[in-house]
Amino acid sequence: SLTFVQQGVNAMMLAPFLMIECLITLAELILYRRSFPEFSLKRIFLYTMCANALSAAAGWFTAEPVWRFVVSIS
Repeated sequence: SLTFVQQGVNAMMLAPFLMIECLITLAELILYRRSFPEFSLKRIFLYTMCANALSAAAGWFTAEPVWRFVVSIS
């Protein structure tokens, strides 16, 4: 995390996170497919993408305030 603060974020640092996010998305897709067999695969895929987009947006907007809070109490 110190590297991110000092040098910023580049594509090589984001690559592992994107790979992990792809694996999480696949796991969610499989889980939703098994949990909701009555829905079509298209609907489950759209639900998975919307859930991940909202989660990413929440993380994007809360990461900096949380980081500032953690730094302020340390």
